[in-house]
Amino acid sequence: MNKYLIWIPLILFLVSCSKDDNSIVADTDYTATGFLMGKINTVTWSADKIEAHKEASTIYITGTKNYDAGSLYSASKINFRIINLTQPVTAGIGENEPGYQYFVKANYTLTFTDGSKDKVYTAYYRNYSLMNLTRINDKGIDATFIFKAYSGDFSDSVIVTDGVFKIDY
Repeated sequence: MNKYLIWIPLILFLVSCSKDDNSIVADTDYTATGFLMGKINTVTWSADKIEAHKEASTIYITGTKNYDAGSLYSASKINFRIINLTQPVTAGIGENEPGYQYFVKANYTLTFTDGSKDKVYTAYYRNYSLMNLTRINDKGIDATFIFKAYSGDFSDSVIVTDGVFKIDY
């Protein structure tokens, strides 16, 4: 009789661990409406696709421009992380440095057609990179921006000017 008492709880445990067929799958489609554009080293750039989502107190925005077959690059992207900002403000764009904390991070990424490692340019403030948020709420975000971004070894840079986005989630 005692050996049955050991098996009954084990069987009940295994039966209770069955798969829940009504589980909810997370929505990972972050496509947003609106536009994101600017000039990259004086050349007009406009995103073909915009993605935006919020996680905790951070808003993530990505604008992607795809290039034609035969190009050196298959795509380029402008990425923003807007951290802890909840109202219109002008904020520096940059990576945290000793004594400075930035609430807007940005980068410009080139994706090579041949599958080589992406070339990422990271924005630093350096008394230049700014974002002017004019609308930020639960329905969307609008801003103008300029930034200078550098390759990982600081041997190359891009300047993004006349940047603007108006995005509805």
